[in-house]
Amino acid sequence: MAKRGVAAGEAILRCETGDAKRAVPLSRLMGLSAEGGGGLSAGQAVARKRRNALLREARASRPEWRDVPDRRAATLMLPALRRYRTGAWQADRGRDTAPAGDPARACFWRALRLGVPVPDSVEGLALILMDD
Repeated sequence: MAKRGVAAGEAILRCETGDAKRAVPLSRLMGLSAEGGGGLSAGQAVARKRRNALLREARASRPEWRDVPDRRAATLMLPALRRYRTGAWQADRGRDTAPAGDPARACFWRALRLGVPVPDSVEGLALILMDD
């Protein structure tokens, strides 16, 4: 299994794909699923990990989110994330750099630009906010 893990890591670093049109699912790179099995591509897995880190960073940027339990933080953060997604994000999405001045907004911008779903429920956000 260790050899497969090393090979998978090297393949991810080289951004290998199964063909020019679709990425190889991470589970297949690691030898955990048969040819053609579904699952996340390595790129999607990396993007989700980055999204999770950015949402945790946004939480850490505000004491009212940082200093409460995960579910409470998600309950408080979600309205701000929704407001950003339906409001300022519409103008910010075309920017080349994250908006300055508000670290949480900058994290939301970076997370939304990754192209992976950002949770729109307290439960989904609370799961992400939990420590790894």
